[in-house]
Amino acid sequence: MIVQKIPPNSKKSKMGVNENGKIIIPRHKGKPEIVAGIEEALRQQGIHIPSSYMDTIIDFGNSLSIERAGEVNKLYALVMDIENIKKSLETIDTKEIQDTKQKLITDFKEVQKIIPERIKRDIDIILAVQTRTAILLEEKNRCEKIVNLAVKRFGEAYKYFVEFDNNKKAKISWSDIIQSLKSLKTVKVNPFRERTWDRRIKILRGEGKEKKNIYDIYKEGDIKLCKKRIWEAIAALIPVYTSKCEIHLKVKNIETTIILEKGSVKVIFPGQGRG
Repeated sequence: MIVQKIPPNSKKSKMGVNENGKIIIPRHKGKPEIVAGIEEALRQQGIHIPSSYMDTIIDFGNSLSIERAGEVNKLYALVMDIENIKKSLETIDTKEIQDTKQKLITDFKEVQKIIPERIKRDIDIILAVQTRTAILLEEKNRCEKIVNLAVKRFGEAYKYFVEFDNNKKAKISWSDIIQSLKSLKTVKVNPFRERTWDRRIKILRGEGKEKKNIYDIYKEGDIKLCKKRIWEAIAALIPVYTSKCEIHLKVKNIETTIILEKGSVKVIFPGQGRG
């Protein structure tokens, strides 16, 4: 059962996410395919499926006589278009996928008269999976942006709570924190879902057994508990965090730096190098 379309809020898309964070991909015939997560879906749609059809196209080109060299070259241009799409997947460049797909369509028109129906069907399948690949990449990028921004904002909140007694003039944007908590709720695909729907994130929203959200606890003056829960939320998201930020803390004239970077946490104490 689809609980969220890919992309979210799309009325036309037939791809979606089920309640376990797995991706549901429609098939031309038979039941939809269920894939473990977005990385697996990208490899399947962007690499494995196109590769499985490329050999057929190349074999057909090799079967053409030398007198038809011009047509063969056009056919091989088509194959190179498919190769370029696969490479652009590896560099995670959505625009390049879209541009190369457009060239694929143009080159396809050039060779339509010389290729049999079975090859045309193969190319139609490749075009379809490239459309899905671009959509999946957009969803992956959307999830990463939401997680990365949330970690940055939670880091700012953690600094605020750590320095609370020493810096009464400091402020944090509660609207930003609440917005990130809402956005994290829209991230439902694996491997992000395992983290964005973690108990440590839910508890900040006041879900489950905990009825008070992080702002309620702050209003009650329990800064120690706020600090603890914000740090736990950062720890929950770190495995799917793909950016970098630094939290510079100063408590009683002692400065400490916490570096959050691509799934890792490093604490640098006074006099300690970064190496």
